[in-house]
Amino acid sequence: MDAVSLLRRIEKENQVYIWMAAETGSHSFGLQTPESDCDIRFIFMQKNIREYLSLKPKREIITFKNQDYEIEGWDLFKAFRLMQKNNPGLFEWFYSRTFDLTNHEFVNKIRALMQTCYSKRTLGLHYFNMSRNNLVFTGHITDEGKKANKTMVQAARCYLMVCYILQKKTLPPLGVDQLLAETTFPSPVRLAIEKLFRSKKMNRYLPGNFLVETSVLLEAELDAIKSILPDLPEGNEMEEEMNRIIWNCLGI
Repeated sequence: MDAVSLLRRIEKENQVYIWMAAETGSHSFGLQTPESDCDIRFIFMQKNIREYLSLKPKREIITFKNQDYEIEGWDLFKAFRLMQKNNPGLFEWFYSRTFDLTNHEFVNKIRALMQTCYSKRTLGLHYFNMSRNNLVFTGHITDEGKKANKTMVQAARCYLMVCYILQKKTLPPLGVDQLLAETTFPSPVRLAIEKLFRSKKMNRYLPGNFLVETSVLLEAELDAIKSILPDLPEGNEMEEEMNRIIWNCLGI
């Protein structure tokens, strides 16, 4: 069963309407291999709006997994509450490639809202911490195989996201090729990251000594930019516009 047919089945079985569904993870980063899972994330709304006015708590998360797909959906209200907090995961959902059943007017409104209101400081700090935490985690992995390489790839990707936010003062693209093309950083770091990404796309594992050397380079870069992260702009209030979007979705 293809992804759209599966999402339609999820809609029917759960009595919900899917406003947005996107292919996330390695596919949205441009780092997928033939063996990569298809990660799908979606935003849904209860078809019966009385569910939002009843005492019984409504279901806020829908999950599904088989050998081809790993799917998770969030209720509209849960998603918007997290969006108010500048949730980085939702930023990535809405800027990933969407499926045909997506309501594109809805997605475009959210993207415009994120561009205007999302906190660059919050995102910058998130990706900085993700990069550093992945570097620490890589150092604790004893083998030199898939897990260590995958973790280092994530550290490098998050470093590029931080660089883009700092240099452009805007939301970053998700694709690593675009991030590499549009950010400036030292040549040795660039060469190491490019090699890391090439190997990931070819499903090859680099040796431990290369990972250690790359980790040292990235650690030095993170140390250099840490002090300027607090200077990134904060976001703007978006509750009023989010309420209007919700009311429009509910038809009230």
